Amino acid sequence: MLAWNPVQLITGGFGYLAEGGHLLIWPNGVSFEPHSMNLPGGQWWAPAETIRVGRTFSQQALKGLEIELQDGATRRFVVGDRENVLETLRALGLPTG
Repeated sequence: MLAWNPVQLITGGFGYLAEGGHLLIWPNGVSFEPHSMNLPGGQWWAPAETIRVGRTFSQQALKGLEIELQDGATRRFVVGDRENVLETLRALGLPTG
């Protein structure tokens, strides 16, 4: 079986994509600045009113934060201290689950 990325062989992350970079929480939303090595690439912004929920996820060695939007779209991010990020989201009144 071939993996899209050899790291998937090590982590067991087949079928899961999580982006690495800088996830920033602002009073009016969430932004993301990807590392240069990200395949999906691109900056991302979600205004606070479009966020349905922020929650943690774990898939083998991948651990991070998933942001689900009101339209059902989700984005997964590798986050070092995800509990701290969730606490920041809660402090700003954004929903977490």
